[in-house]
Amino acid sequence: AIDPGFSADGIESFRIALRAPSRERALAVHRELQAHLSELPGAVGAAWMSHAPYDHVPNWGGPYISTPGADASTAAQADYRRLSPGALELLGVKLIDGRSFTEDDDLDGALVAIVDTRVARRAWPNESAVGKRLGVDVFVTGKPDNWATVIGVVEHLRHRSPIEEVRDQVYIWQRQALRNPSVYIVRSGNGPATLMPGIRASIKAIDPALPIYDVRPLSTYVETANATRQFTMQLAVIFAAVA
Repeated sequence: AIDPGFSADGIESFRIALRAPSRERALAVHRELQAHLSELPGAVGAAWMSHAPYDHVPNWGGPYISTPGADASTAAQADYRRLSPGALELLGVKLIDGRSFTEDDDLDGALVAIVDTRVARRAWPNESAVGKRLGVDVFVTGKPDNWATVIGVVEHLRHRSPIEEVRDQVYIWQRQALRNPSVYIVRSGNGPATLMPGIRASIKAIDPALPIYDVRPLSTYVETANATRQFTMQLAVIFAAVA
């Protein structure tokens, strides 16, 4: 009954690891693939990100600060996620304040970030976080030495555990801090399985040698995350009935 803050219904997911010769070429491939997938028959939209909710990819976390010169060793910790425009919308994440990422947040522009409600409350209590500056650990150095402008605030996601809120969350536009491999999500109104022929054809048209893996409906991640607790509950019911 707990709301995780996102919806996995109707979403197909898969991973790719690009072998592009440069960052610019990798970004160009991602843009082309996202455009192809968004235009598939029955597709509502497509996006790409560093992690899917509840996936098995090692977590990316690090410190953040809201005051220049603050001691990074005692700074609050956040889960960092990189994603493209449209990803939060496809997941049904609630935007509380400001805006989401757009294509205008380009590679050569100033670094921008979206934070969750926990970061906003901790860093700027009783104030709007939009327009504030946040020191972030964008390149996984353990130091929040890159300053981003907050453009939006979203509801906190339970993206690592169905029942625990865990840590604060910071989102970075993939184009400004590229991560490889990436997970793609494509939402369909006709069910995720209907998308796979079109997804494979789109990838083949862009790069026939590009492999995809971890192909599964996003809902399977949710089911796996809930499985242990469901088993424990069922076991408890059986023992209670026997008693």
